[in-house]
Amino acid sequence: GNIVTWEFTGYNMLIFYSSLSTIPHSLYEAASIDGASEWQIVKSIKLPELRGSLAITVIFSIIGSFQLFNEPSILQNMVPGNAITTYYTPN
Repeated sequence: GNIVTWEFTGYNMLIFYSSLSTIPHSLYEAASIDGASEWQIVKSIKLPELRGSLAITVIFSIIGSFQLFNEPSILQNMVPGNAITTYYTPN
C-alpha cells in the first residue's frame, strides 16, 4: 500500500495543481472584496472548481489499484518464504 500511495500521489497532485491554476483570480478578488475568509474561499470557490479533477483522480486511483500486479510480484522474490502470496493482487 505504501508503494502505491507514493506512486500515484505526485500524479494526483499535478492534476489538482493544474486545476487550481485554471481558476480565475477575479473570483478570489471578488471574494476578498466581499469579505470572505480563507475557509469560505476554499469552501465556496476552490472545492466546487476541483470537483471534476477530484472525480477523475478517484477514477484513475481505482483503476490503478485494480492494475496492482507488479509490486507484489517483485516483493514476492525479496521476502523469504511464502509471506506474499497471490492474494495480494486483485487480479
